[in-house]
Amino acid sequence: MIVMEEVYNKAFEYLQDKDNLESVDKGLAILEEIYQQDPNNIKACFEYAGGWDSIGQEEKAVIYYEKVKVMGIKQLPKNDQPCFYVQYGSTLRNLKQFDQAKVVFEEGVKAFPDFLAIQLFQALNFCSMGIEIEKNKIYLEEQIKQINHPSVERYSRSLKNYLNQLMQN
Repeated sequence: MIVMEEVYNKAFEYLQDKDNLESVDKGLAILEEIYQQDPNNIKACFEYAGGWDSIGQEEKAVIYYEKVKVMGIKQLPKNDQPCFYVQYGSTLRNLKQFDQAKVVFEEGVKAFPDFLAIQLFQALNFCSMGIEIEKNKIYLEEQIKQINHPSVERYSRSLKNYLNQLMQN
């Protein structure tokens, strides 16, 4: 399993260089190859969704997140389960499917109440929905200071970008 994690990490390393199309193509090709080898492998499907998501291709990502949901979130490795709620909910939010995202975040908070990242993305969604915008902005500003929280670290770049967008509005 560690070997596969290294492969996934390498793919996401390539995807981080969004300005280099060759690098992005390499990252997606790695994820696609793993997924195509076994489309019923829930971990491969989840990581493939994350690959599309990480380069801003939410329309493609949502297809694979929904497939993961159908396969059963509890079939994902335990450490990926809360990440699913963050990533799928955030993708829905970015697609302006706020009500669906709200349900995903509620399910995630219920299943993983100590996973701060879900709560932060839920607050972003509330702002997008126009619910208690100022209260949620303040909450996010305070919580973003805990960027070293284990559940938040993985999403720090996205959270900072989304928070900056909110503050400009």
